[in-house]
Amino acid sequence: MAVISGRRIQVIQGNAKVSAVWLNPVFSSADVGWEGLLFEHHTSDNPHVVEVPEHYSTKHLLRLNTGGRSTNDWRIEGRSRRTYDDPGGVSILPAGTHVSVLASSRTSTMVLEIDPALLEKNGVRPASANVELAVNLTIPDRHIELLMNAMQADLEAGSPAGPLYGESLGNALSTYLIKCYGTFAPKLEEYKGGLRKQRLNRVQEYIESNLEDNVSLSALAEVAGVSMYHFAKAFKQSTGATPHRYVLERKIDRAKELLHDPNRSVLEASVRTGFVDQSHFTRIFRRIVGVTPSEYRTRT
Repeated sequence: MAVISGRRIQVIQGNAKVSAVWLNPVFSSADVGWEGLLFEHHTSDNPHVVEVPEHYSTKHLLRLNTGGRSTNDWRIEGRSRRTYDDPGGVSILPAGTHVSVLASSRTSTMVLEIDPALLEKNGVRPASANVELAVNLTIPDRHIELLMNAMQADLEAGSPAGPLYGESLGNALSTYLIKCYGTFAPKLEEYKGGLRKQRLNRVQEYIESNLEDNVSLSALAEVAGVSMYHFAKAFKQSTGATPHRYVLERKIDRAKELLHDPNRSVLEASVRTGFVDQSHFTRIFRRIVGVTPSEYRTRT
């Protein structure tokens, strides 16, 4: 059985994107190009123990155990749970779910990545609601098992119908997930909760770790595990500032700390806080602080 290379299902660990499964897939839909879907099948000759540090995905992930019984120690959004995963067990991890796991004895796994937009497209929902999935760990679900096995069979046959058949299976699976495991959550503008504390903390930690870089809205939304539109609204509700303003203010606060050190130049303070050049840094600093960096240094 040939090992497949190419695009991989990825998750985010810290600030880096890594493969969701450390093994190379023996089957993958990457070359077929199913829209909104990416399927991988992983096998190992021997039982093994795998410890996966905390991570999350911007897509929904389905895992189907097609090997031996596995004992899994999960940590989901800060809460611990142990499950016993029999062959045919399905785990549903919605986009943005922060999870770590210690898994033993699993020798064969199918993983399916589903773009949340696919569920939105296939879900019949009120105009004021968003489709969300609930976390489910190692549950028996014969319908999901059959659909994922059909995807595998299509790949084994070389996808004779091209992407059409696999995409049809994905659409059927998306509809089933919505019906059985989906909820319709009010859109953000209908509640005032902002970001949950854990997610807000992760975003703020990411900003603090990347003040030297050009922090993008899309990267922050990925860390929070929500869409860019929802993130911008929720972040302002939580902090009172837009993401752009918050990042600028944190950069200026860091620059102030650097300027207190007489061994650091204004240029270094500019570079260390991610500004494109010193003149831009000076202009933003004066707009927020009221004086230039050099004047600030003299006064303090």
